[in-house]
Amino acid sequence: MSDYRRWISYIYSYENGVKKDSAGYARLELNDGKIRMTIFLNPGKRSGSAKVCCYKSRPEPPTAVFLGDFDLNASSPVFRKECDSSDMEGSGLFFQELNGLLLFGDDGSCLASSWEDEPLAPWEAEEIRRQLMERESGSADLQGNQNEAGIAERIEVVSGGSREGTGRGGSRAAERGKIAREGSQEPAEIDGT
Repeated sequence: MSDYRRWISYIYSYENGVKKDSAGYARLELNDGKIRMTIFLNPGKRSGSAKVCCYKSRPEPPTAVFLGDFDLNASSPVFRKECDSSDMEGSGLFFQELNGLLLFGDDGSCLASSWEDEPLAPWEAEEIRRQLMERESGSADLQGNQNEAGIAERIEVVSGGSREGTGRGGSRAAERGKIAREGSQEPAEIDGT
């Protein structure tokens, strides 16, 4: 029999680091190595879009795992995501290492849900927002780097060189996870590639 867990995590709006109103909830289901998240927000209070991420706040520095963009324009906004719980979006982090969810609206708003007794500090939320903004601004650079890496891999394969550690996936994800788990001052990559 598989290990199945399901729970609800309430989401609140924050202004200047202070918890304000209930904004909705997230339903989380952990089953067979997958985490399924469904976020429901209260209707009619928001518009535009939001960046959704899970976060790990301890040990410092906080680390974000980007999950996707959430369209808030629907009459009853819902966001759904399923991930491998042993490597959240290629971050090298297990779902069980994460401390909660954050949603950053394009209007500057912040919604949060903490799975720990200790809530996320305002400076931690701002650090995670900064990581997401860097990710977004660097996406054009990242695309160029991925193209260059692909060309380098093809050249290496043609020339008969070893590909160990240069391919996409496992070794990169493991290295990012190692960096994040060792508490390095460099934030782990959050782009999921």
